[in-house]
Amino acid sequence: MHILVGALVLFLTPVLFGITDLDRFASAVPLERFVALLGPILLTPIFGPEQSSEIDDVVSAKYIGRSVVCAVRIFCLTGIMAVMILVFAIYMRESGCEIPPVLVTGTIADAVFLGSLGMLAGAISGNVAVAYMLPVMYYTLCMGMGNKLGSFYLFAMEEGNYAGKPRMLIIGILLAAVSVWIREMKKR
Repeated sequence: MHILVGALVLFLTPVLFGITDLDRFASAVPLERFVALLGPILLTPIFGPEQSSEIDDVVSAKYIGRSVVCAVRIFCLTGIMAVMILVFAIYMRESGCEIPPVLVTGTIADAVFLGSLGMLAGAISGNVAVAYMLPVMYYTLCMGMGNKLGSFYLFAMEEGNYAGKPRMLIIGILLAAVSVWIREMKKR
């Protein structure tokens, strides 16, 4: 279901943003402001299936641990998310937009960072609805504070600043790992 919602976001992006003949700065706007939302859509509900006690019992009884199951989900959904972003970037390039590779990798970094914030909130709270609040609050904070967030400003590529994106990706990966660890510790 979440993959379909992510696909819907990609289909709505050309409707909400004009994506023909954009330079690299204008191309960053739909990628950072809308396409990066694939992260929270796909990664935040990673721990959702285990909210049902029946599913949690089945997963707990298996030879492979819960953390491995969650890691496989994260890996698969991150790959799907990256492919969706890449396909959308190719579509933008075919529409005459200037899409350097740094825009694609920066969008993936934004998506992973936002999604891992949701995963962390979900691991701590144990509730998927609460988990969506943290990435939404951070996204709103970025809209309000602008580039005062420095390296953690989501919309920096619109201003030609790409320096913070590797940090965001690394911190996103670390937050995902911490989320799995917290979830495992809470279940013990």
